[in-house]
Amino acid sequence: MRNIKLETLGQSTMMVNWDNVNLVKEVTSTFGEQYREIYFANGSTVATKQTMCELEAELAKHRK
Repeated sequence: MRNIKLETLGQSTMMVNWDNVNLVKEVTSTFGEQYREIYFANGSTVATKQTMCELEAELAKHRK
C-alpha cells in the first residue's frame, strides 16, 4: 500500500491509498486558479493544490 498525505482545496489533510487512484487531472478554475483533481476507483474525487511534481516526489518516497 502506498499511503500519502494530501492537502485538499478546503485546506484539510487526508491520507490517500494511492493504489485506489485511477488518474490525476490538471484543472484551471474559471478564476484562473490551477489545481489537480484526483479520481478514485470508487468514482469519488478530491481536489488539491499540490503540483504534479509534489505528488510524484511523495510517491517516489514509496517506490521500492
